[in-house]
Amino acid sequence: MEDKQKNESMFQKVFGFVFACMGPILPGMLGTGMVKVLLIISTSFGIMDPTGSTYVVLYSMADSFFYFLPVFLAWSAAVQLECSVPLFMTIGAAFCYPDIVSLMGGAMEGAGMGTFLGMQCTYLLGVPVICTSYTSSVLPILLMAPIMKWVEGFADRVSPNLVKSFLKPMLFLLICFPIALIVVGPIGSLVGAVVTRVFLAMYNTVPWLTVGILSAIMPFMVMTGMHMALLPVCLNNIATLGFDVIVLVTMFHSNIAQGAAALGVAAKVKDTETKSNAIAAGISGIVAGITEPAMYGVNMVYGKPMAAACIGAGIGGLVSGIAEVKGYILGSAPSVFSLITFIGGDPSASFGVMHGVVFGAVGGIVTVAVAFVLSFLATKDKKPLGDKPAA
Repeated sequence: MEDKQKNESMFQKVFGFVFACMGPILPGMLGTGMVKVLLIISTSFGIMDPTGSTYVVLYSMADSFFYFLPVFLAWSAAVQLECSVPLFMTIGAAFCYPDIVSLMGGAMEGAGMGTFLGMQCTYLLGVPVICTSYTSSVLPILLMAPIMKWVEGFADRVSPNLVKSFLKPMLFLLICFPIALIVVGPIGSLVGAVVTRVFLAMYNTVPWLTVGILSAIMPFMVMTGMHMALLPVCLNNIATLGFDVIVLVTMFHSNIAQGAAALGVAAKVKDTETKSNAIAAGISGIVAGITEPAMYGVNMVYGKPMAAACIGAGIGGLVSGIAEVKGYILGSAPSVFSLITFIGGDPSASFGVMHGVVFGAVGGIVTVAVAFVLSFLATKDKKPLGDKPAA
């Protein structure tokens, strides 16, 4: 019994920390997410030219929050842990620095590149660094937070008072960022590479079941950055097969399920502020495919709506998998508007080239309905897990 209480206490502590970090940045997440919704609607109905300067400026402003998400999370984590905000933010900013982004993308000329554990890598002091993307990431900076707290204390202890003003921050940065790049950051990519191989094998055997399972667990892959390992598979499928299911269809169901679950919370709770946040997060997920506000600001906070979203996505994914729905072109973040990317295929199939759109819509409706209803039924209108949903 005592062990159970300890486990529950640790669970509460870990998730409480995650929610505490996500809460303060939720206004920026909601605001920029809703701007993206407006832009998608404006371009879809021909109100705004997606190549025009107005669109570029507004989209850049809206996307900047998500691009530099590690910086915002670093600030929030430092505040929660009562550590140095500038030092934590420097690690977050380093993740997003243009040269680091280019190096991790293998696009920097003259940089030594190689292969480590079957993945592209570069080198830091001779140690292989697996190349992965850190912009818009969540898990790396959160995993680094307790490490950075310890390193800051260590640097403070070993630095003499006479030179502490510059030696402490220098030691902090020289210790933390290599750990982030070499050890912590690649975790999602390493696991993702294994998961990718497993799901490719499954898809070759039982494709319809694979679509359902992958749709259900996609949120957790996104959290860890593992979904990035699937993107090359998606691009290769489109280039060689002319279509993709592994990413385009599963993320469609996963994203709208997160939005639907958030709307289920909005329909259940009475607190005006929480309801407003949940409605905005739900619309953002369904219309724009921006799931961070729904996932981190609502569904994970209440716990059970997250499970509802996964179940809804899984069932809807099964429907699309059985109907052999495929995506034929890359679009923006998967959302309801992604149905147009399902146009194509065999003209002799039922509904012709609109087969994917019709059955994708059916699967989408199932996803939204199941996620919304289960979330509504499971949500308790009381103080949620960890803390109250942040505004």
